[in-house]
Amino acid sequence: MVGLIAFVGAVLGSVLGYLGAVRSTRAEGLARRREEWGRRFTHALELSLSGNALARRPGIALLELLGSSELATREERSYVRAVLASTSFGERPATLRTLVERGEGEQEE
Repeated sequence: MVGLIAFVGAVLGSVLGYLGAVRSTRAEGLARRREEWGRRFTHALELSLSGNALARRPGIALLELLGSSELATREERSYVRAVLASTSFGERPATLRTLVERGEGEQEE
């Protein structure tokens, strides 16, 4: 009987350890993806504020895409919309502009 209890305890401990490792790995992966989103946002922001129109257009387009990413928080999406609102709409593709303005893809946090 003691052997059975020890076996069940060992199996339960192994399963719980495995589940903890899986959760930790997922959390680390999400953190890395969000960190990369931040780097891309910073780069797109720098481009979108450039005095060079050839650099500004791709920056604005990238901001629009990043604003619709599932990795962006509600607050980050509002930052993207604020930057886009301060840029010339004439330089932006209408489909992306509409997507960001409507805030599609926003999720509750």
